[in-house]
Amino acid sequence: MIKRNMDLNDFEGVNVCIPKTLVLCTEIFDQFMENNDLYPIALSEASDETILETFMNSHLPDGFNLNLRAFLSVVRKPIAIRSSSLLEDAHYQPFAGIYSTYMIPFDEDIEKVLLMLKNAIKGVYASVFFQNSKAYMKATSNIIDQEKMAIILEEVCGNSYGNRHYPTISGVALVLHPHPLGGGTMHNKVVFRAAGALNNAGLATLRINFRGVGQSSGEHDEGQGELEDVRASLQYLADNYPGQYITLCGFSFGARVGLEVGISDHRVRNLISLGTPIDKYDFSFLEACRKPLLLIHGDHDEFGELNRLKALVDKLRHNASVELQIIRDCGHFFEGHLDELKEAISDWTRRQSKI
Repeated sequence: MIKRNMDLNDFEGVNVCIPKTLVLCTEIFDQFMENNDLYPIALSEASDETILETFMNSHLPDGFNLNLRAFLSVVRKPIAIRSSSLLEDAHYQPFAGIYSTYMIPFDEDIEKVLLMLKNAIKGVYASVFFQNSKAYMKATSNIIDQEKMAIILEEVCGNSYGNRHYPTISGVALVLHPHPLGGGTMHNKVVFRAAGALNNAGLATLRINFRGVGQSSGEHDEGQGELEDVRASLQYLADNYPGQYITLCGFSFGARVGLEVGISDHRVRNLISLGTPIDKYDFSFLEACRKPLLLIHGDHDEFGELNRLKALVDKLRHNASVELQIIRDCGHFFEGHLDELKEAISDWTRRQSKI
Protein backbone atom coordinates (compact mmCIF):
# COMPACT_ATOMS: atom_id res chain seq x y z
CA MET A 1 0.00 0.00 0.00
CA ILE A 2 2.82 2.40 0.87
CA LYS A 3 4.61 1.65 -2.40
CA ARG A 4 1.43 2.42 -4.34
CA ASN A 5 0.94 5.70 -2.50
CA MET A 6 4.32 7.37 -2.52
CA ASP A 7 2.70 10.74 -1.83
CA LEU A 8 2.35 9.59 1.79
CA ASN A 9 6.02 10.54 2.16
CA ASP A 10 5.49 14.09 0.90
CA PHE A 11 4.64 15.50 4.34
CA GLU A 12 7.61 17.00 6.13
CA GLY A 13 8.30 15.36 9.47
CA VAL A 14 5.85 12.50 8.85
CA ASN A 15 7.18 8.99 8.31
CA VAL A 16 4.54 6.51 7.16
CA CYS A 17 5.71 2.94 7.65
CA ILE A 18 4.63 -0.52 8.77
CA PRO A 19 6.09 -1.83 12.06
CA LYS A 20 8.55 -4.68 11.63
CA THR A 21 6.51 -7.83 12.13
CA LEU A 22 7.08 -11.59 12.26
CA VAL A 23 4.21 -14.09 12.21
CA LEU A 24 4.71 -17.53 13.76
CA CYS A 25 2.28 -19.83 11.95
CA THR A 26 0.06 -22.43 13.61
CA GLU A 27 2.35 -25.25 12.46
CA ILE A 28 4.97 -24.05 14.95
CA PHE A 29 2.41 -24.31 17.75
CA ASP A 30 1.52 -27.85 16.63
CA GLN A 31 5.19 -28.90 16.55
CA PHE A 32 5.84 -27.38 19.97
CA MET A 33 2.90 -29.22 21.51
CA GLU A 34 3.66 -32.56 19.89
CA ASN A 35 7.46 -32.56 20.23
CA ASN A 36 7.21 -31.90 23.96
CA ASP A 37 4.16 -34.13 24.54
CA LEU A 38 2.34 -31.24 26.18
CA TYR A 39 -1.28 -32.14 25.52
CA PRO A 40 -1.66 -34.46 28.56
CA ILE A 41 -0.69 -31.74 31.04
CA ALA A 42 -2.33 -28.97 29.00
CA LEU A 43 -5.72 -30.68 28.92
CA SER A 44 -5.56 -31.79 32.54
CA GLU A 45 -6.93 -30.00 35.60
CA ALA A 46 -3.44 -28.78 36.51
CA SER A 47 -3.12 -25.24 37.82
CA ASP A 48 -2.13 -22.34 35.57
CA GLU A 49 1.20 -22.14 37.39
CA THR A 50 1.96 -25.82 36.73
CA ILE A 51 1.03 -25.55 33.05
CA LEU A 52 3.10 -22.38 32.61
CA GLU A 53 6.13 -23.94 34.30
CA THR A 54 5.87 -27.05 32.11
CA PHE A 55 5.66 -24.98 28.94
CA MET A 56 8.60 -22.80 30.02
CA ASN A 57 10.74 -25.92 30.50
CA SER A 58 9.88 -27.20 27.02
CA HIS A 59 11.81 -26.56 23.81
CA LEU A 60 10.71 -24.66 20.74
CA PRO A 61 11.17 -26.45 17.37
CA ASP A 62 14.69 -26.94 16.02
CA GLY A 63 15.94 -24.20 13.72
CA PHE A 64 13.56 -21.72 15.29
CA ASN A 65 16.38 -19.60 16.76
CA LEU A 66 17.61 -18.59 13.30
CA ASN A 67 14.29 -16.96 12.45
CA LEU A 68 14.09 -15.15 15.77
CA ARG A 69 17.68 -13.93 15.50
CA ALA A 70 17.02 -12.57 12.03
CA PHE A 71 14.03 -10.65 13.36
CA LEU A 72 15.93 -9.30 16.37
CA SER A 73 18.79 -8.16 14.15
CA VAL A 74 16.54 -5.52 12.53
CA VAL A 75 14.38 -4.49 15.50
CA ARG A 76 15.72 -1.93 17.94
CA LYS A 77 12.52 -1.21 19.83
CA PRO A 78 10.44 -3.05 22.43
CA ILE A 79 8.51 -6.00 21.02
CA ALA A 80 4.89 -7.00 21.57
CA ILE A 81 4.15 -10.74 21.54
CA ARG A 82 0.46 -11.48 21.06
CA SER A 83 -1.82 -14.29 20.06
CA SER A 84 -3.63 -14.64 16.74
CA SER A 85 -5.62 -17.83 17.00
CA LEU A 86 -8.28 -19.57 14.96
CA LEU A 87 -11.01 -18.81 17.50
CA GLU A 88 -9.88 -15.21 18.02
CA ASP A 89 -10.56 -14.58 14.34
CA ALA A 90 -14.08 -16.03 14.53
CA HIS A 91 -16.76 -13.37 13.94
CA TYR A 92 -19.49 -15.23 15.82
CA GLN A 93 -17.69 -15.59 19.18
CA PRO A 94 -14.66 -13.32 19.72
CA PHE A 95 -11.89 -14.55 22.02
CA ALA A 96 -10.06 -11.24 22.33
CA GLY A 97 -8.55 -10.74 25.78
CA ILE A 98 -8.64 -14.42 26.71
CA TYR A 99 -5.01 -15.29 25.97
CA SER A 100 -1.85 -13.64 27.29
CA THR A 101 0.05 -10.80 25.65
CA TYR A 102 3.64 -9.91 26.53
CA MET A 103 5.90 -6.94 25.88
CA ILE A 104 9.67 -7.15 26.20
CA PRO A 105 12.18 -4.27 26.22
CA PHE A 106 14.97 -3.66 23.74
CA ASP A 107 18.48 -4.55 24.86
CA GLU A 108 21.82 -4.45 23.06
CA ASP A 109 22.46 -7.99 24.30
CA ILE A 110 20.66 -10.05 21.65
CA GLU A 111 21.00 -13.25 23.68
CA LYS A 112 19.16 -11.64 26.56
CA VAL A 113 16.34 -10.46 24.28
CA LEU A 114 16.19 -13.86 22.57
CA LEU A 115 15.63 -15.59 25.90
CA MET A 116 12.88 -13.15 26.87
CA LEU A 117 11.26 -13.55 23.46
CA LYS A 118 11.25 -17.35 23.59
CA ASN A 119 9.80 -17.33 27.10
CA ALA A 120 7.09 -14.90 26.01
CA ILE A 121 6.15 -17.15 23.07
CA LYS A 122 5.87 -20.14 25.41
CA GLY A 123 3.80 -18.04 27.78
CA VAL A 124 1.29 -17.18 25.06
CA TYR A 125 1.08 -20.85 24.07
CA ALA A 126 0.51 -21.87 27.70
CA SER A 127 -2.30 -19.34 28.16
CA VAL A 128 -4.45 -21.31 25.72
CA PHE A 129 -4.81 -23.93 28.46
CA PHE A 130 -5.24 -21.72 31.52
CA GLN A 131 -8.39 -22.14 33.63
CA ASN A 132 -9.98 -18.94 32.30
CA SER A 133 -9.44 -20.08 28.72
CA LYS A 134 -10.91 -23.53 29.41
CA ALA A 135 -13.92 -22.01 31.17
CA TYR A 136 -14.56 -19.66 28.27
CA MET A 137 -14.20 -22.53 25.82
CA LYS A 138 -16.81 -24.49 27.74
CA ALA A 139 -19.16 -21.52 27.98
CA THR A 140 -18.99 -20.96 24.23
CA SER A 141 -19.30 -24.66 23.31
CA ASN A 142 -15.86 -24.82 21.73
CA ILE A 143 -13.34 -27.65 22.01
CA ILE A 144 -9.99 -26.54 23.37
CA ASP A 145 -7.84 -29.15 21.63
CA GLN A 146 -9.11 -27.86 18.27
CA GLU A 147 -7.65 -24.41 18.87
CA LYS A 148 -4.78 -23.37 16.58
CA MET A 149 -2.43 -20.68 17.78
CA ALA A 150 -0.36 -18.33 15.65
CA ILE A 151 1.69 -15.58 17.26
CA ILE A 152 2.51 -12.10 16.03
CA LEU A 153 5.78 -10.44 17.00
CA GLU A 154 5.72 -6.71 16.32
CA GLU A 155 7.93 -3.81 17.22
CA VAL A 156 6.20 -1.24 19.40
CA CYS A 157 5.67 2.06 17.57
CA GLY A 158 6.67 5.18 19.44
CA ASN A 159 9.70 7.21 20.46
CA SER A 160 12.53 6.59 22.89
CA TYR A 161 13.80 9.24 25.29
CA GLY A 162 16.75 8.22 27.41
CA ASN A 163 16.15 4.67 28.61
CA ARG A 164 12.36 4.83 28.22
CA HIS A 165 10.14 4.06 25.22
CA TYR A 166 6.81 5.83 24.82
CA PRO A 167 4.29 4.02 22.57
CA THR A 168 2.43 6.05 19.96
CA ILE A 169 -1.18 6.48 21.06
CA SER A 170 -3.84 9.17 20.60
CA GLY A 171 -5.40 8.75 24.00
CA VAL A 172 -6.87 5.96 26.09
CA ALA A 173 -10.33 4.46 26.42
CA LEU A 174 -12.42 2.48 28.87
CA VAL A 175 -15.13 0.14 27.52
CA LEU A 176 -17.88 -1.14 29.81
CA HIS A 177 -20.06 -4.22 29.28
CA PRO A 178 -23.85 -4.78 29.53
CA HIS A 179 -25.77 -6.03 32.56
CA PRO A 180 -24.00 -8.87 34.41
CA LEU A 181 -27.25 -10.61 35.30
CA GLY A 182 -28.06 -10.79 31.60
CA GLY A 183 -24.76 -12.49 30.83
CA GLY A 184 -22.79 -9.30 30.15
CA THR A 185 -18.99 -9.59 30.28
CA MET A 186 -15.97 -7.85 28.83
CA HIS A 187 -16.02 -10.47 26.06
CA ASN A 188 -19.43 -9.42 24.76
CA LYS A 189 -19.39 -9.04 20.96
CA VAL A 190 -20.45 -5.38 21.02
CA VAL A 191 -17.84 -4.56 23.66
CA PHE A 192 -15.20 -6.42 21.66
CA ARG A 193 -16.01 -4.51 18.46
CA ALA A 194 -16.14 -1.19 20.30
CA ALA A 195 -12.69 -1.80 21.80
CA GLY A 196 -11.37 -2.72 18.36
CA ALA A 197 -12.83 0.45 16.89
CA LEU A 198 -11.16 2.60 19.54
CA ASN A 199 -7.86 0.76 18.97
CA ASN A 200 -8.17 1.47 15.25
CA ALA A 201 -8.60 5.15 16.06
CA GLY A 202 -5.27 5.08 17.94
CA LEU A 203 -6.46 4.71 21.52
CA ALA A 204 -5.02 2.28 24.05
CA THR A 205 -8.13 0.50 25.32
CA LEU A 206 -9.08 -1.12 28.61
CA ARG A 207 -12.02 -3.50 29.04
CA ILE A 208 -13.05 -4.64 32.51
CA ASN A 209 -15.43 -7.09 34.13
CA PHE A 210 -17.65 -5.45 36.72
CA ARG A 211 -17.55 -6.86 40.25
CA GLY A 212 -18.73 -10.46 40.47
CA VAL A 213 -18.17 -11.13 36.76
CA GLY A 214 -15.51 -13.57 35.57
CA GLN A 215 -12.50 -13.35 37.86
CA SER A 216 -13.52 -10.00 39.37
CA SER A 217 -14.13 -10.21 43.09
CA GLY A 218 -17.32 -9.13 44.84
CA GLU A 219 -20.89 -9.45 43.62
CA HIS A 220 -23.32 -7.47 41.49
CA ASP A 221 -24.44 -4.30 43.32
CA GLU A 222 -27.39 -3.03 41.24
CA GLY A 223 -25.30 -0.31 39.66
CA GLN A 224 -23.97 1.32 42.84
CA GLY A 225 -20.77 -0.65 43.37
CA GLU A 226 -20.31 -0.65 39.61
CA LEU A 227 -19.92 3.13 39.73
CA GLU A 228 -16.89 2.55 41.95
CA ASP A 229 -15.59 0.00 39.45
CA VAL A 230 -15.71 2.70 36.78
CA ARG A 231 -13.89 5.21 39.00
CA ALA A 232 -11.20 2.66 39.86
CA SER A 233 -10.71 1.88 36.17
CA LEU A 234 -10.37 5.56 35.31
CA GLN A 235 -7.80 5.93 38.08
CA TYR A 236 -5.87 3.00 36.64
CA LEU A 237 -5.78 4.65 33.22
CA ALA A 238 -4.78 8.00 34.70
CA ASP A 239 -1.96 6.40 36.70
CA ASN A 240 -0.61 4.38 33.79
CA TYR A 241 -1.18 6.91 30.99
CA PRO A 242 -0.61 10.28 32.67
CA GLY A 243 -1.60 13.25 30.56
CA GLN A 244 -3.67 11.24 28.08
CA TYR A 245 -7.31 12.13 27.61
CA ILE A 246 -9.82 9.36 28.23
CA THR A 247 -12.75 8.26 26.09
CA LEU A 248 -15.40 6.39 28.06
CA CYS A 249 -17.57 3.97 26.10
CA GLY A 250 -20.40 1.84 27.49
CA PHE A 251 -22.90 -0.60 26.06
CA SER A 252 -26.40 -0.81 27.59
CA PHE A 253 -25.98 -1.09 31.41
CA GLY A 254 -22.33 -0.16 30.90
CA ALA A 255 -23.45 3.08 29.27
CA ARG A 256 -25.73 3.90 32.21
CA VAL A 257 -23.09 3.60 34.92
CA GLY A 258 -20.25 4.87 32.74
CA LEU A 259 -21.99 8.06 31.67
CA GLU A 260 -22.95 8.93 35.24
CA VAL A 261 -19.29 8.87 36.26
CA GLY A 262 -17.89 10.24 33.01
CA ILE A 263 -19.86 13.47 32.75
CA SER A 264 -18.29 14.85 35.95
CA ASP A 265 -14.84 13.22 35.91
CA HIS A 266 -12.34 15.78 34.61
CA ARG A 267 -10.11 13.04 33.19
CA VAL A 268 -12.80 11.96 30.72
CA ARG A 269 -12.92 14.01 27.55
CA ASN A 270 -15.31 12.08 25.26
CA LEU A 271 -18.33 9.86 25.93
CA ILE A 272 -19.85 7.06 23.83
CA SER A 273 -23.16 5.33 24.58
CA LEU A 274 -24.14 2.21 22.65
CA GLY A 275 -27.69 0.89 22.81
CA THR A 276 -28.75 3.45 25.43
CA PRO A 277 -31.43 1.63 27.50
CA ILE A 278 -33.59 4.69 28.07
CA ASP A 279 -36.70 2.55 28.71
CA LYS A 280 -35.02 0.79 31.66
CA TYR A 281 -33.07 3.57 33.39
CA ASP A 282 -33.33 7.27 34.10
CA PHE A 283 -30.89 9.21 31.91
CA SER A 284 -32.05 12.72 32.90
CA PHE A 285 -28.69 13.23 34.66
CA LEU A 286 -27.20 13.67 31.19
CA GLU A 287 -28.73 17.14 31.02
CA ALA A 288 -25.68 18.22 33.03
CA CYS A 289 -23.32 16.88 30.35
CA ARG A 290 -20.95 19.40 28.76
CA LYS A 291 -18.70 16.94 26.93
CA PRO A 292 -18.77 15.54 23.38
CA LEU A 293 -21.16 12.58 23.34
CA LEU A 294 -21.82 9.96 20.67
CA LEU A 295 -24.92 7.78 20.87
CA ILE A 296 -25.31 4.84 18.48
CA HIS A 297 -28.72 3.22 18.49
CA GLY A 298 -30.67 0.64 16.53
CA ASP A 299 -34.06 1.81 15.28
CA HIS A 300 -35.57 -1.43 16.64
CA ASP A 301 -33.82 -1.35 20.01
CA GLU A 302 -35.86 -3.41 22.48
CA PHE A 303 -34.74 -1.41 25.53
CA GLY A 304 -34.66 2.13 24.21
CA GLU A 305 -37.56 3.60 22.23
CA LEU A 306 -36.00 5.77 19.54
CA ASN A 307 -38.32 8.78 19.89
CA ARG A 308 -37.62 8.97 23.63
CA LEU A 309 -33.92 8.97 22.94
CA LYS A 310 -34.28 11.65 20.26
CA ALA A 311 -36.17 13.85 22.73
CA LEU A 312 -33.34 13.51 25.25
CA VAL A 313 -30.74 14.29 22.59
CA ASP A 314 -32.62 17.47 21.64
CA LYS A 315 -32.34 18.65 25.25
CA LEU A 316 -28.65 17.78 25.51
CA ARG A 317 -27.73 19.69 22.36
CA HIS A 318 -28.43 23.00 24.11
CA ASN A 319 -25.27 22.57 26.20
CA ALA A 320 -23.09 19.91 24.59
CA SER A 321 -21.88 18.52 21.28
CA VAL A 322 -24.10 15.47 20.88
CA GLU A 323 -24.28 13.18 17.87
CA LEU A 324 -26.93 10.48 17.46
CA GLN A 325 -26.25 7.83 14.83
CA ILE A 326 -29.15 5.52 14.03
CA ILE A 327 -28.54 2.10 12.51
CA ARG A 328 -31.48 0.93 10.43
CA ASP A 329 -33.17 -2.47 10.86
CA CYS A 330 -31.09 -3.01 13.99
CA GLY A 331 -31.90 -4.23 17.50
CA HIS A 332 -30.29 -3.67 20.88
CA PHE A 333 -27.39 -6.08 20.34
CA PHE A 334 -26.48 -4.76 16.86
CA GLU A 335 -26.76 -8.27 15.44
CA GLY A 336 -25.73 -8.20 11.78
CA HIS A 337 -24.54 -4.59 12.13
CA LEU A 338 -21.35 -4.93 14.16
CA ASP A 339 -19.09 -3.77 11.33
CA GLU A 340 -21.28 -0.69 10.85
CA LEU A 341 -21.11 -0.01 14.58
CA LYS A 342 -17.33 -0.36 14.61
CA GLU A 343 -16.87 2.03 11.70
CA ALA A 344 -19.13 4.64 13.30
CA ILE A 345 -17.13 4.56 16.55
CA SER A 346 -13.76 4.78 14.78
CA ASP A 347 -14.87 7.65 12.53
CA TRP A 348 -16.29 9.74 15.38
CA THR A 349 -13.28 9.10 17.62
CA ARG A 350 -10.86 10.16 14.90
CA ARG A 351 -12.84 13.35 14.34
CA GLN A 352 -12.73 14.15 18.05
CA SER A 353 -8.96 13.73 18.15
CA LYS A 354 -8.61 16.52 15.59
CA ILE A 355 -10.62 19.04 17.62
